[in-house]
Amino acid sequence: MDDIDLLDTPHDDFLLTPEPRITIKDASSLGVLRLYIKEGKFTKDIELLTKMDPFVTMNLREEFWQSAVCEEGGKRPKWDDCSHDWSIKYMGDDFMIEVRDDDVFGSKLIGKTIAKVSTFVT
Repeated sequence: MDDIDLLDTPHDDFLLTPEPRITIKDASSLGVLRLYIKEGKFTKDIELLTKMDPFVTMNLREEFWQSAVCEEGGKRPKWDDCSHDWSIKYMGDDFMIEVRDDDVFGSKLIGKTIAKVSTFVT
């Protein structure tokens, strides 16, 4: 299992591209953060006979989101038009991010990380 590195370095295991929006949904929110899932760069393939079919799950407080499965994406999956809007209440909140391989018998963990909301806001 690989850890997912969200920093912009040549050794990224997974890239997430944020696009902050300045929309205020309600008085208890700081705003909305849109995160795009663009591509993955994994160091190993956890499948033995076929290519991996990766997908991303994210949790922020009680909210859960799951991306589409990138069929046969292997170690270099790419997603088109894959994003989610998050209502941000606290900059210190943690995103829990997992990348999993979709399988007939369930899913297997490829990698995971925890990142502060403030990581994505410039």
